[in-house]
Amino acid sequence: MFKRFVALVSLSFVLIAFTFQFPLLRSSISNWFQSSSRPVLQGLSLMSAQASSLRSHFYNYWDAIEKQKELEALIEEQSSKLVRLEETLQENERLRSLLDFREILAKKAVGARVIGFGLKPWKRSVLLDKGSAQKMKPMSVLVVPAGLVGRVVEVGPLTSQAILLTDPDSRVTAMTLNSRAQGMIEGNGTDKLKLRYLNLDDQVQVGEMVVTSGVSDIFPKGLRIGVVESMERDPDGLHLAASVRPVVRFSKIEELLCLDPSDSK
Repeated sequence: MFKRFVALVSLSFVLIAFTFQFPLLRSSISNWFQSSSRPVLQGLSLMSAQASSLRSHFYNYWDAIEKQKELEALIEEQSSKLVRLEETLQENERLRSLLDFREILAKKAVGARVIGFGLKPWKRSVLLDKGSAQKMKPMSVLVVPAGLVGRVVEVGPLTSQAILLTDPDSRVTAMTLNSRAQGMIEGNGTDKLKLRYLNLDDQVQVGEMVVTSGVSDIFPKGLRIGVVESMERDPDGLHLAASVRPVVRFSKIEELLCLDPSDSK
């Protein structure tokens, strides 16, 4: 290996000396080398330019990715703000409707929010964010602009428990708006209500509105309850009964009014 290296070095010196001795030969070799190496040099220059262009495209690509991430984060932030704004607008609209409704009722009322729903599957109850500290009272009537919701059954210092119209323990005296037939609205733990104890000769029609009658209970007269969907004979055989679809969507309630039971008439 060492001997081969020495031979190559010696040959190089010989060639250098030879070219200095023969200038014309040196010029010919130089011209030949330049013409032979020109394509190689051009190729290397092209490869260098392409590599530089590729590097520039690579940097631009990663820069574009970073900007896209920033734009996506900005879009997500703005979308969240729009959602919060829409929620605020909807809440303001609901509260404005409650205030207008309270003025129409002209009764003592406490505004409350629903902060929880009952966990027992056979019950229909809610937890409110107002208690005795906010002058909430047992038997307060719960209403929204659409109609009757239920009543308060337990009052704590800061929260209250209430049952909805659909609760099995709920009872409300009611009447049909057109035929003026009077009966009792009962909950049964489902999404429907039952209007019972109608007289056999009552001319109740499907589609009639059912409202509170204001007879012998805490509920003010004229609050909307639901719409008659069907009629049948009561199991006791002495009365008619109607299936009633509530006008209030109980699962969608967020804010409501609690009417003072002493101001029910």
